[in-house]
Amino acid sequence: MSTSTATGATAHDDGRTAEDLVLAFLDALGAADWDKVASLLAPGVRYSDAAYGSGLRGPDAIVQSFKGWRGGFPDSHVGEIKRTVSADDTAVVEVVWRGTHQGPFRLPDGEVIPATGAEVHGPAAVVGVAVDGKLSEIAHYFDNVTVADQLRAAVNAA
Repeated sequence: MSTSTATGATAHDDGRTAEDLVLAFLDALGAADWDKVASLLAPGVRYSDAAYGSGLRGPDAIVQSFKGWRGGFPDSHVGEIKRTVSADDTAVVEVVWRGTHQGPFRLPDGEVIPATGAEVHGPAAVVGVAVDGKLSEIAHYFDNVTVADQLRAAVNAA
């Protein structure tokens, strides 16, 4: 069961809106709290990443994907929330990811950049759809070109 809030967002039985769920998902990713990440996701959750052209299904696949990301950026986290917009069961959260490049990082074109120690940032938007108090769809629009440019500059400066 769900009810509408004053903002037009839909609150689920536990009182959380899609915006609450997306923000909790981002916090859990930043803390590398994989159990928390999985607990926020519906069993059949669909995840798409525009930068990598990938689509994943299910909490386990999503957790494994983000564990891989943390191999290159073990301290990655949302450094800034620029804005949130939500209506009904959907929320869009615009963020800036931050992290230190401490391990190999694979770019969408397959290029692997070895650890540079560079502190990088990249803008992104995360769209979440909530059903029955869980995220059932997540779309991640990440500007990996900005991050790749920062990493290549660090390699060239070395």
